[in-house]
Amino acid sequence: MAVRASRRAIAATVTLLVAALVAGSAPAVAQSGGDTTTVTVTVETEDGAPVSGAAVAATWDSGQTSADTAGNGKVFVDVPVGTTVSFDVDHPDYTRNFPFRRTVGENTDSVTVEVTDAVQFTYRVNDQQGDAVEDVRVAVVDGAEREVAAGQTNGDGQFTTEQIEAGSYVVRFTKTGYLTVERTEETGVDVTRRIEAERADAVLAVDVRDPRAGEAISGATVRVDDKTARTDDSGRATVSVPVNSEARVEVTREGYADATSEASVGESDRTVEVALFRLPSLSLESANERVVVGESTRVTVTDAYDDPAANVTVLVDGEAVATTDGDGEALVPVSETGETEVRARRGRTTSNRVTVEGVSGAGTGTTTGTVSTDDGEFPSFGAAPGFGVVAALVALLSLAYLARDSRR
Repeated sequence: MAVRASRRAIAATVTLLVAALVAGSAPAVAQSGGDTTTVTVTVETEDGAPVSGAAVAATWDSGQTSADTAGNGKVFVDVPVGTTVSFDVDHPDYTRNFPFRRTVGENTDSVTVEVTDAVQFTYRVNDQQGDAVEDVRVAVVDGAEREVAAGQTNGDGQFTTEQIEAGSYVVRFTKTGYLTVERTEETGVDVTRRIEAERADAVLAVDVRDPRAGEAISGATVRVDDKTARTDDSGRATVSVPVNSEARVEVTREGYADATSEASVGESDRTVEVALFRLPSLSLESANERVVVGESTRVTVTDAYDDPAANVTVLVDGEAVATTDGDGEALVPVSETGETEVRARRGRTTSNRVTVEGVSGAGTGTTTGTVSTDDGEFPSFGAAPGFGVVAALVALLSLAYLARDSRR
């Protein structure tokens, strides 16, 4: 009986613990599922008058809902708790330039969205000849430089804004090749106007320099769109480009890598600098033209700027034999007689070819000649086998002795 009672007690305890855990976790499950709350939205004018028949759109990260206001300017919407909701209003006579935003909490039960009289601006843009100008960008900005409406003129040169709040605005008209037009609108009614656009160019000066050499580059070809110019002795070229444009500058010159640059040109002249660098090259020089076989010659390798070229591979008859040091120098061994071809290589860049002749250390062959005395010429003794220099000297001394005795 005691055992059964103990088991019942354990079971009861487990049941209570499980119930407590479930009860404690229930609110968290409900929150993770996403609670909603009903918010009363009131739409009214700046004077506090209710606006009926206004379509209210409530939007948040994961959804949206919409409804129309009743005669009292109110509407009920269900939105998630803890999210930021944007409330926008659509009405024939009233509007907002930007949605009303509110983070909805558990205690948020109402919001008031204020609207203003709606107006529209219509513009027709023509050039100086009276022709319609298409694709003119029209931007309407408020006093805080916020863009409240924007678009482009159509084929008739016309653009009409959406509804915007009545008030004061700056309207800008921009197009590549035309001067910017700006006008101020301060009105509570719709506006329709004609705008004249004027074509214009600006001078783009391109200075071409080699930063590594620290010098201007003359004779370079500068291309900007469909126009071409050449740099003068100061490295400058000038071209005319449309105002308010993005110019692509391309520069080429023999012996240099091509370069491109982008330049934003406004309504005044502008100068840009483009850097050109010499194409990679290697130049090799040898300290000796003839080298005794088994000895080495020192070679020097320089780059396109006549600076020492370090870590360059030196080739002898196509095979790597040495690498240049920090001074661009290396010792190249000569292992056989005859002409040897020496080059330097770094990546795909190869130097000029230098020929080094390997010669034998024993000389070029046996020298022949004659020996002169006061009495005349005697044959040479250099060619007989086994008859060396010492034997020749002995023979000469003997002849001299015999000649002296004969005179006695």
